[in-house]
Amino acid sequence: MGVVCWRSSSPALCGTTHTIISLFSRHRINIVSIPENPAEGQNVTFSVERVQGDIREVNWFRGLASQGSSRIFSFFPGNYRPQRNGVQFTNREFGFHNGSIQITGLKHSDAGQYNVVILLRPKEILNASIDLRLASKYGSSTYKAVCLAAIRWLQNGKPLRSCSRIQLSNNKQTLTIQPVLRRDAGAYQCHISNLFSARRSDTTIISVIYGPDPPFINETINLNEETVSLTCVAVAYPNTTNEWYYNGQLVENNPKVLIRKIVPENSGYYSCRATNPKSMMTATVSLSLSSSTAATVFHLARAEKTVPIVLNPPNPMEKLDVMLHPPKLIDGIVYCKIDTKEHLIVTLYLPPLVGNTTGPYYTKREVAGFGCSLLIKNLHLADTGTYVVTMNGPSVDGKGDIKIQVLGMVYLL
Repeated sequence: MGVVCWRSSSPALCGTTHTIISLFSRHRINIVSIPENPAEGQNVTFSVERVQGDIREVNWFRGLASQGSSRIFSFFPGNYRPQRNGVQFTNREFGFHNGSIQITGLKHSDAGQYNVVILLRPKEILNASIDLRLASKYGSSTYKAVCLAAIRWLQNGKPLRSCSRIQLSNNKQTLTIQPVLRRDAGAYQCHISNLFSARRSDTTIISVIYGPDPPFINETINLNEETVSLTCVAVAYPNTTNEWYYNGQLVENNPKVLIRKIVPENSGYYSCRATNPKSMMTATVSLSLSSSTAATVFHLARAEKTVPIVLNPPNPMEKLDVMLHPPKLIDGIVYCKIDTKEHLIVTLYLPPLVGNTTGPYYTKREVAGFGCSLLIKNLHLADTGTYVVTMNGPSVDGKGDIKIQVLGMVYLL
């Protein structure tokens, strides 16, 4: 702070203000770089010339001389320890009594402007600056090197192979995929290695939007609750949003599964419209749920009746085959389950419910046939037991059981 007064014909007008006072001398000094074009790894000396007078203090700066954070050191000629280091000192800078500085082992980060401020006795200040530009080790402004490194691209942690769609640039630094397919989705990384080390880049996740593919509807019948579940299956990324229509009218918005009670009133046409929320592409599938389905489930769930089972031959023997079946062919059976006291052997579905499933007691010697028959091949003594047959259909709903006693083979000596 300082006091400044303005004088005029009126009394002096005085006020307090900030003042900036320049104390630099008009006398100019020079800085000479030795060598003129130093290279990285070499030493350089900035020699101060044309200094006339008794030097009291020398200050070197890396950058602006007005900032204390850029001071390398202050040098006081004649002192026992003349050099006092600053923030920018790196143990490679050394001062001289004539105001010069030497920097050893030049680094790329040393490039830039350097300023010197010299205080002479009694009260004179000299200043000068110089720019440090580093030359190549080989004496030119251009340096070329060959990096003997191997570059590989990885997809989901596995090497990515190039093909007509997947191309790499000549230096393998750029990966181009065109056109992009759904199997191209995944985590990508660049792996670079040489004889001494190896590194991987950060992971880049590529998500491919596709679909929906043509959808289909799965039917699942719950006999206990007498319901049918319709599941809309559409392959897409991201997952689709679904709209369900009954006879052309929207009934549910965005459920994947539609559950309906199986009653004649719910017969009709059901449609699922699947929409990809990103691409907004849609696909539709329809299903006719007829009243016969309700009738089938009604027969499956109603009270069972006892059905006789016939064994042929009646006294089966070890290592031979045996057939168990109802006494006569029964039409319209759509569901047949055969087990040994609740231990399932096989379940057989006949039209319109087609297919079969096997249970834990299935040994690959049991063959389920039309009309709820079961052929057991190559009988074992362990096959002895009670077999239960459960059958359902429009004309029959019943259960029957029969005991099989497997006789051992008799060998004559």
